[in-house]
Amino acid sequence: MPIYVHGLIWAAVGFAVPVFWGVLSFIFFNAPNSWWTDAYWYLVYITCPSWLVPETSASWLITPILNACLYGSVALIIVGIWRGLRARKISRVD
Repeated sequence: MPIYVHGLIWAAVGFAVPVFWGVLSFIFFNAPNSWWTDAYWYLVYITCPSWLVPETSASWLITPILNACLYGSVALIIVGIWRGLRARKISRVD
């Protein structure tokens, strides 16, 4: 599979993550403050660091796009390193 396909797949996942957290936040809007809600928000900020960008009128679109760029670029870096290591391993065997 071409390297850019991995990036596109993970970019789609990265785009869906803040949408998922946003829907879940609306569902649990009235949840009482507890360690569960603290854990929930820590998980949101770890999986979606673009949520920390100051809010604007276009945040509903900027946050998923930034997260998609982050996830896609990290996937491309990891796949590139992985393929480089595999190519090195294969060249040593030959």
